[in-house]
Amino acid sequence: MNAPIVSFNHVGKSFDVDGFELEAIREFNLEIAEGEFVAIVGASGCGKSTLLRLLVGLDTQFRGQIQVDGKAVSGIGGERGIVFQEHRLFPWLTVAQTSAWAWSTSPWTRPSVTDASAISSSWWA
Repeated sequence: MNAPIVSFNHVGKSFDVDGFELEAIREFNLEIAEGEFVAIVGASGCGKSTLLRLLVGLDTQFRGQIQVDGKAVSGIGGERGIVFQEHRLFPWLTVAQTSAWAWSTSPWTRPSVTDASAISSSWWA
């Protein structure tokens, strides 16, 4: 069996709420192989979004270990991303304009804003 492309090993996450510890995730374990399709389902507030935030590195304070391609997740990285359920950025811009802004500020690749807008437009055409 090949090494998993994503692994969660004994992952836990708690939040301080009004001086009390709220445990959102406890001892979560999961291995995802390349090509596998995984759905995380559960009731509202059960920790699905928290788990995804940990995976993409938006929250680095957790217990256990998360690995992607055998490397520990310790912050954000260009090989991982997330799309939020609600629009959070620039509601006054079009999808193409918002995508162009993201491309124009990316440290990994810097196409011109015109190129980025053209790329984005082709996605939504």
